[in-house]
Amino acid sequence: VEEAPLNELLPLTDVQVYPNPVRDMAIVSFTAPLQTTSVTIDLYNIVGIKLKTIYAGNIGGGSIKTFNFDAGGLTPGMYNLMIRTDGNCLFTKKITIIK
Repeated sequence: VEEAPLNELLPLTDVQVYPNPVRDMAIVSFTAPLQTTSVTIDLYNIVGIKLKTIYAGNIGGGSIKTFNFDAGGLTPGMYNLMIRTDGNCLFTKKITIIK
């Protein structure tokens, strides 16, 4: 999966996952759309199986949102982070877990 904004109606901007590669903890941050919306941040393995939900809930729009991501229980390798708003996939980001 390549990094790509997938919906121009409710764009996320300034999406970052750092550090990347991730050893133990990472931060996911982005600027949300102007309206209040539901957001889900999920982590998938390379074959597309959902491993964990990093965040699921409502957020107010128009400001920078920051979420902590604990990679402690994951094996080293490539993963895909998917951010959805209102059920639509808006952004995917490849991340690498190292130990």
